[in-house]
Amino acid sequence: MNPYDLGKKGEWIAQQFYQNQGFIILDTNYRFEKNEIDIVAFNLQELVFIEVKTRSSQEWIFPEAAVNEEKQKRIKIAAQSYLYERKMENCPCRFDVISIVFNPEGEYQLKQFIDAFR
Repeated sequence: MNPYDLGKKGEWIAQQFYQNQGFIILDTNYRFEKNEIDIVAFNLQELVFIEVKTRSSQEWIFPEAAVNEEKQKRIKIAAQSYLYERKMENCPCRFDVISIVFNPEGEYQLKQFIDAFR
């Protein structure tokens, strides 16, 4: 599977994961300038900006390691824009990271990092 399709599959799995926990998916692939948020979800208590990182088991890096300081900065910029555009600046929010690793058989392991960064 090419990297784009693998990433899209991971984002779909993450959406299902959050919906199964009672979250409402408000947006996917929200963009502000060159910055993007994969998923924006809400659970009637807080808004969650979710970064999804998907890899195949052949890759050596843990997916969550790709959410470095620079990536976090870009996600925060997009989140500030999202909150401003929707007049939700006072809404409690957090940043989660979802790590998904597929094995050659197509099965996957999902890890959720709640409130992964501020």
